[in-house]
Amino acid sequence: MVIPGLIDIHCHIIPGIDDGSKYMEQTKNMLRIAYEDGIRKIIATPHYHIGRAMAKYGDIQAGVDKLNQWLAKHEMDMEIYPGCEIYYFSDAMDMLGGGQLHTMAGGRCVLLEFDPMVDFKVIQTAVNEASMNGYVPIIAHIERYACMVSEFDRASELIRMGALLQVNAQPLWPGQSDRVDCQHSDGFERDHLLHGVRVYERT
Repeated sequence: MVIPGLIDIHCHIIPGIDDGSKYMEQTKNMLRIAYEDGIRKIIATPHYHIGRAMAKYGDIQAGVDKLNQWLAKHEMDMEIYPGCEIYYFSDAMDMLGGGQLHTMAGGRCVLLEFDPMVDFKVIQTAVNEASMNGYVPIIAHIERYACMVSEFDRASELIRMGALLQVNAQPLWPGQSDRVDCQHSDGFERDHLLHGVRVYERT
């Protein structure tokens, strides 16, 4: 079923910048598939993970501009916006405030990622820091964190603190994955604790 006007808030679509799309032809195919699925706006969210993938602010903007030019040339009613998937670290808020990291589409939301074995207190600290600095934290792929799936009530606590929760879509679809996080994603969905669903980037 196609639902026109969807917004993809978590997409590694800029070619060659992180572990997402590897080259422009792959990105073009991803864009066509997204369009066919009803997606009309995409926030490009390359990784910023210290010591690994550290997408630069200017490179992200340049990649977004190039993709929007391609979309306009091919008369596709779709737009790409800059964003960033930030692997949480202590100076993240300072870098956001200093214009060194992208928020989501230039707004107040920030996409935060953590280690799968992160302590819940670290997520709480990140949510507090983001909120105190005027941001709305979106916790990426919530089903991956052991501290969250062991106690679903923690999701409600993060929401009360001002966080939004995002889950990867594939585990929600029967037959799409046999990974252990399938049941965890279903639990968050069943309890109405999700604000965003990430559709896997088919290529």
